[in-house]
Amino acid sequence: MVKEEYKDKDDLQSIDVEKVTEFFKALTEPRRILILEELQKEEHCICDFVKILGLSQPAVSHHISLLSRVGLIKTRREGKKVICSLRDKKNINRLLQIAKKLIKS
Repeated sequence: MVKEEYKDKDDLQSIDVEKVTEFFKALTEPRRILILEELQKEEHCICDFVKILGLSQPAVSHHISLLSRVGLIKTRREGKKVICSLRDKKNINRLLQIAKKLIKS
């Protein structure tokens, strides 16, 4: 049991605090949460998000780029369109569900 406690401490010390901070910072913008929720339903191109969010294409691209950089979404090109999808749908869904539960508590 003592070894497990030390192991947990080592795990905490090995966390890249900057990356974790950047990850959570990416979730502070409500429109990014909306993007994640839409991507839970299906893949979307950036042009879809322009309509859904009512933002300019450069603004949507900025949000997509940030979410991609922290590992939440992935993108691919199909002709001129950039298609977005969740990198890990199951865990992102869990993350959003945990956030909703914590907010209700």
